[in-house]
Amino acid sequence: MPLLTDPTLIEVVYFLAIWVVSAFVLLVSAKLLAAKGGFVGALIASLLGSIVFYFLRGNLLFSLAAAVLWWVVIRFSFDVGWIRAFLISMVAYVLASLVTSLGIPLLL
Repeated sequence: MPLLTDPTLIEVVYFLAIWVVSAFVLLVSAKLLAAKGGFVGALIASLLGSIVFYFLRGNLLFSLAAAVLWWVVIRFSFDVGWIRAFLISMVAYVLASLVTSLGIPLLL
């Protein structure tokens, strides 16, 4: 029996793959803006960010709250101020759009 035939295992592998790619996009965004932190921080930030957006989706108010919480996550994950956290999120959004246009899914 091949290893990747179990649907649950396939979903776990898929999630891990998009998590790593998302963290890499976030790390590149942070490094472009001279933020501190490394790949582990980016992994944590991308996971927390996706959790925030998962639970706070729906209407505009929840989306705004999710964006602010995402900036808090970035701010503390990369030890930056509010403006740089906002800029990192915007650069990450642009980079994520470029990556997904290549057909690579992301958590962000």
